[in-house]
Amino acid sequence: LRAAFMNPGIVPRQDLTEVLRKCPEEWRDIGSGLPKPRYVVINGISVAQKFCSTCAIYRPPRSKHCAFCNNCVLRFDHHCSWIGNCVGLRNYRYFFLFISSTAILLGIVLWVTAETIRRDTEQRRADDGFLAILIVLIQDPILLARGLYFLLALGIF
Repeated sequence: LRAAFMNPGIVPRQDLTEVLRKCPEEWRDIGSGLPKPRYVVINGISVAQKFCSTCAIYRPPRSKHCAFCNNCVLRFDHHCSWIGNCVGLRNYRYFFLFISSTAILLGIVLWVTAETIRRDTEQRRADDGFLAILIVLIQDPILLARGLYFLLALGIF
């Protein structure tokens, strides 16, 4: 839950008209009228900082503007539709824990489902394996739901 509800590292916005009023003419782009990129030296390397016209800020290095959230995010990785939030500097660790625990849960569901199908088909002593598995799935709706969950989690459907 922390990955979904935590601030991913949103950079505070500024007022565009105020920024443009303070910006000298020679620092502006001729075509758009927006400030040109500025260069900052970090650890002896010159890095370009682009101006975000939506947020009216110079974006820090490794930050991007998210089209879904309409914010600039520090160390932006991606916007995740599973959690409905960006994955960035402040919630990357919790997102990784979420993905890891989901993968472990998926493995447990797979193991329990396969073990239940194996046990139920052995009890039937059926020679034709696929038909026995199909009969077991039809007779046990919870087992069928677990199998569908597994297939959905893998992205097959």
